[in-house]
Amino acid sequence: IRQGEGREWMTDIYDDAIVEADESVGQIVQLLRVHGTFDRTLIIVYSDHPQSRRTIRAVPLLVRVPGAARDGRIGQTVQTVDIAPTVLDALGIAPPNWMTGQSLLVPVRPCRRVFGAIAADRVQLWGRGDYYTVPTPPYFSLGAVSLIIGKQWFVLSLDSSTRALSGGAIAVSEGAPTTCNPLTPPQARAAIIDHLRTRGYDLSH
Repeated sequence: IRQGEGREWMTDIYDDAIVEADESVGQIVQLLRVHGTFDRTLIIVYSDHPQSRRTIRAVPLLVRVPGAARDGRIGQTVQTVDIAPTVLDALGIAPPNWMTGQSLLVPVRPCRRVFGAIAADRVQLWGRGDYYTVPTPPYFSLGAVSLIIGKQWFVLSLDSSTRALSGGAIAVSEGAPTTCNPLTPPQARAAIIDHLRTRGYDLSH
């Protein structure tokens, strides 16, 4: 946002993007209907997190499966790594062992721990509006890790000087309705560190 431009201006930009995306999806659906392939097409609509949102906030994920293999709202926290296993499941293909997500065509485990990556602080290029992230060992472009379980969220900063942990509650409309055993901050910190360690990060710094 340039100086002097308020959040109302950004809201208009995002509203316009939503309308444009909705129209684009509608055009695709109409094209599938015209060609008679709509009823046998797997459709997935999803989004990443815009600049004003963090990984602890919900983003759209809509899946339409031919033959209505599953219907309704899942009601548990899911993630984008669940998309690929869902596609394979719809095609009748077993996912490879290295996939960490799960198919959304089967019940999602209650109180599932969902981890998210948050990029390191970005640096603005001099004289331009572009930004870039400097990959610095041992975490490179990773600046923090989030953890969501039930209605709880935690974010662990990977700044070696602080390793600060923040946390809070997810709004009812955005989180899973399941009541889970709450994690204490030390438990959440240990879970995130263990998650990083199992993925090969050096946590000795």
